[in-house]
Amino acid sequence: MPGWRGRERRRGPSWSAVLDGEAVAGDGHEGIQGSSLAINPVRAVPLYREHNARNRCLTTEEEARLMDTLPDRLRPFVALALHTGMRRGELQKLRWENVDFATSTIRITQDKAGDGRWVALKSAARTALLTVKREQKVLSPYVFCSPQGKFLHNFARAWQPALHAAEIPDFRFHDCRHTFASRLAMAGVDLYTVQRAGGWKTAAMVQRYAHLSPTTSGPPWNS
Repeated sequence: MPGWRGRERRRGPSWSAVLDGEAVAGDGHEGIQGSSLAINPVRAVPLYREHNARNRCLTTEEEARLMDTLPDRLRPFVALALHTGMRRGELQKLRWENVDFATSTIRITQDKAGDGRWVALKSAARTALLTVKREQKVLSPYVFCSPQGKFLHNFARAWQPALHAAEIPDFRFHDCRHTFASRLAMAGVDLYTVQRAGGWKTAAMVQRYAHLSPTTSGPPWNS
């Protein structure tokens, strides 16, 4: 088992392999209660942990190409992600009742941390939402919805072909969030503000962007 887990790590395990392996570890714990074994034989096998240090950012050129290849109805969806740092699930669940144009804010009632937060709408994000409001042809509680006004499913059907057509490799939707934070850091925004803007729970979660700040000591930017 340890050798199998090591091989999976080296080649980047599929989610099915990870889940199967963790199911084996769990079943071993349950099965030991009805056997003569004194210890769980798979307890020492470490569970696979998702790598969370990824920081792939979209360049301005890639962003322009992506917007050209996305369907019209999804351009505001991606624009809002890039300019607010909102997660895909937060965008899919977003309702008009939680958008306040008067104060240029969005209320996320529950985020990944388990708490709600407020999101400030800058010019580009506000414009994206106004575009959706103006062009939405169905009455729906959702800001981003299906043609029938229902919850937006099957986003990947348009997302993946758009990435391919724009020739953008190794880019996931969650990288829009990294792009948002990285651009703030490069603009000189302090990490505390970056943390609050993106709703990260701890300061440690935004340390990956510290080196992007123009005030960070190190090699000159133009070197």
